[in-house]
Amino acid sequence: DRIMDVVDEAVRACQSFRLAYRLHTKDGEAKWVWERGIPVYHEDGTLRGIEGFVMDVTDRKRAEDERNRLAMAIEQSVESVVIMDATGNIEYVNSAFEEHTGYARHEVLGRDMRFLHRDPPDGPLFEEQWHAISRGEVWTGVVGTISKEGTPRREKTSVSPVRDAEGNIVHFVATSKDITKEVELESHLRQAQKLEAVGRLAGGVAHEINTPTQYIGDNIRFFQESFSDLLQLPEASGRLTDAARAAGVLQAETDRVAEVTARIDLDYLREEVPVAIAQSLEGNQRVAEIVRAMKEFAHPGTD
Repeated sequence: DRIMDVVDEAVRACQSFRLAYRLHTKDGEAKWVWERGIPVYHEDGTLRGIEGFVMDVTDRKRAEDERNRLAMAIEQSVESVVIMDATGNIEYVNSAFEEHTGYARHEVLGRDMRFLHRDPPDGPLFEEQWHAISRGEVWTGVVGTISKEGTPRREKTSVSPVRDAEGNIVHFVATSKDITKEVELESHLRQAQKLEAVGRLAGGVAHEINTPTQYIGDNIRFFQESFSDLLQLPEASGRLTDAARAAGVLQAETDRVAEVTARIDLDYLREEVPVAIAQSLEGNQRVAEIVRAMKEFAHPGTD
């Protein structure tokens, strides 16, 4: 009906017409054709017929549909797609690129792709990339980019050369996937793994330290109690020495006791040893507190 409407309108207006439509051959094969015609009239103005031609454009139509499907797939892709000329200037970006970068299409067309990247344009990354794609190879790697708002991003990018019929590189196609969140998650995972390893180490160290800490503390308290008892001995020895001197006996022995007492500075020991023992107990208690903290770190959830 649409075809006949176009033809009827051309006849009434005495104009040529053009049509593209699908038909079925005698064998049932579907074909696309392009038709051009012009009405021809008798001298009295009545329609004599229509002259023109019909061309089979099935292959061209299929190729056009394929290009349209490809263009639609690229435009609707969730990954950024950028087409550049042979010098690296942007010729096309898809909607995902606009969404990811914040740049509208008209803001980037004609610009060098490298303006988006945080890495220096003359750095080793771009040198490696350009060296590969200029030889016709596909380059794949992770690059740091920055959005229009200044947000840093990490992208997994592949850049592929496009050749013409003679094999010359005429374009480059870059596809990029935003992996910023994945990189952050990997970083958090590595940190968690480190903490887990430290936790296991802390649990093992705490277990190993706990036992010697306990008997060191017990021994120090034993020294504290024993020293108090030992102080009774020099006091009794002093009284015995005074009595022997008063009686005028055991002169050599009493002199020896006085010499030893002076050499060991008994008064100094009586004052400083209790302080040293108290400090040792305090230090040992601090170690015990650290051990408890390490156990809590190794087994979170405890008080």
